[in-house]
Amino acid sequence: MSPQLNARFRAATGVNDPRQEPGFELGTPQSMDQLGELVREVEALFASRTTGEWLETLRAGKVPCGPLNFPPDVFNDPQLIENEYIVEVEHPLFGPYKTFGPALKMDATPTRITAPPPQLDQHTDEVLAMLGFGGGGAFGQPWAADWPDDRWNDR
Repeated sequence: MSPQLNARFRAATGVNDPRQEPGFELGTPQSMDQLGELVREVEALFASRTTGEWLETLRAGKVPCGPLNFPPDVFNDPQLIENEYIVEVEHPLFGPYKTFGPALKMDATPTRITAPPPQLDQHTDEVLAMLGFGGGGAFGQPWAADWPDDRWNDR
């Protein structure tokens, strides 16, 4: 945190940062105790109000901030939804579900999710055929007979 941002944070929260005190020497046992106390103080302070209240206070103090979304909350974040970072996809077995959309947004080459993730083993035959493997084999693996060595056929 820059000195200017640290000063704005301290002004908005009322936190006394020992690192700003004259004579503070990082790495000493006393400084480690002071920093441990600072962490406990800030944790207790932030637990005393809601996330919304802290966002309002910090933003009013010109401290850049945003909420930390836990997994159940992230899919309802209005900004993520508006920017299409959260999208709904139709899965052939499970129906519709929400997932993360592409993080990159480009005008000339738009990105988007066009299909659900593949099911287990869904494209194995096509990929192996593209690599030149095919035919019957051991253990129900049609490509195993054409594998370059016998490690699959000897079992």
